[in-house]
Amino acid sequence: MHRFDSFQRQFLLSRTSAQVPNDWRTEQVNDWVFQCHPTLSVAPIVSADSTKIGWVLGQHIDLQTGTRAGRSLVLAIEPDSDNAAKHHVITQAMRHWAGSYLLIIADGAFNRVYPDVGATMPSVFDTDNAAFGSTAAMLLTPEAFESSRDQSLIAATGVTGDGWLPFGATAHPSIRRLLPNHYFDLDRWSVHRHWPDFKVEISEDTDTAADRAAELMRQTADCISKYWGLTVPLTAGVDSRTVLAGCVGQTENLETFTLRIKSYSADEILAVTMAKECGLSHEVLPAEYTTPEEQAAWHERIGYCSGGSHMRLHRTMENLALQRAVLTGLGGEIFRATKWKDSDKPDDGLTPEQLLMRIDQPQHPTLLAGAEAWLATLDGTDALTIMDLLEAEQPVACRVASQLYGPAFVYYDFHLFLQRQITDIGLTLPHNYRRSGQFCRDIVTRNWPELSSYPTNSVGGLGDGYILLRKLFDRRRLIRAARKLAS
Repeated sequence: MHRFDSFQRQFLLSRTSAQVPNDWRTEQVNDWVFQCHPTLSVAPIVSADSTKIGWVLGQHIDLQTGTRAGRSLVLAIEPDSDNAAKHHVITQAMRHWAGSYLLIIADGAFNRVYPDVGATMPSVFDTDNAAFGSTAAMLLTPEAFESSRDQSLIAATGVTGDGWLPFGATAHPSIRRLLPNHYFDLDRWSVHRHWPDFKVEISEDTDTAADRAAELMRQTADCISKYWGLTVPLTAGVDSRTVLAGCVGQTENLETFTLRIKSYSADEILAVTMAKECGLSHEVLPAEYTTPEEQAAWHERIGYCSGGSHMRLHRTMENLALQRAVLTGLGGEIFRATKWKDSDKPDDGLTPEQLLMRIDQPQHPTLLAGAEAWLATLDGTDALTIMDLLEAEQPVACRVASQLYGPAFVYYDFHLFLQRQITDIGLTLPHNYRRSGQFCRDIVTRNWPELSSYPTNSVGGLGDGYILLRKLFDRRRLIRAARKLAS
């Protein structure tokens, strides 16, 4: 068995072919050789004159046509245009796309990689060698993968537990992660920020903003429903309800589920109630925990970059594999200004140390250097926008999206908030409105009012007290059992 056999959806881009299993796809465009696991969805990219110039990986959704990339993706790139013109064509096209995808352009004169808005099709590159791919394990020999891991960084961040690595860091010093809103230049072997590409100006018209965001989410859900059934993880929070509000009109094709991680949770109680009263198909999935061996294999597949509940619980999702699309609320935090403090002002100065504190990361030298380099790409940007980008580019891409390759099976998830026009809207919302967290609630109220009648992350005063008492009772029972065993 080849070590890459379980590397679902993983890929490698280099100037020479690598030793991969026989069933892997291998193609070449100009100087670049692309190889991938057979479970990765890939379509060729063709230019205006129908020349193949690269590949689109993953699940690409075109909101203008209401389709995903099929046999090919056409970009109106003229072969003799300059790099600025080609970049403009790509970034303008991306304004009308959703989904989880990665663009690889290799037309000979213009060779770049563009991730989606959340970099949810993860990719890394080797700073020492001309190799680009899905994870560190794809770029390094087995010996180098084991021997070159930065154990001090792994220990400081706790990635084998609940930790994660921000600012493009990986557990291997020569490997860096491509972050959202950046492109990778394959000729210069360097990363460049390309968004925000406009001056942020606040708009007071929040009703129009909420309606437009809901319309874009609905268009995305409608398109996805042409290819898969829709599944929404339902919790007691506002983001999952916002996703449901974006699925209005698809209820017959919609299922919901809630993970039973703890007994007597607000998530389960509220989800069951909402589903029943709103006529939604709903299932409570008991948590299935992974073994230490499965967790070790998970870290090998993703490169020791992120742990947490998905590492421990991902086997629960196996029943959804390839059958239905999972629609998540990832990225909704940017609309609630979650990284802002009440005292923050636009003209505040920010340091790498402060950024690490805001995302609960240690002051490790590797992370300080990464935060400093990231902050340098935002020279002249106000502090509140920087905090928004901190949320959008670090936890989203480095903690959550980096886990895509962890399971040894495939399921498709789509993140309705993560599309360019919606993130544009998010940056322009009034500051106090965002601090209040009202934007998502307005989307829900204006599109599925019944969902607004339920409390958020709570079942009400008496109900919350009951849940707390049951939790305390369970803890005391566990303590008594442990003492009994010890004696």
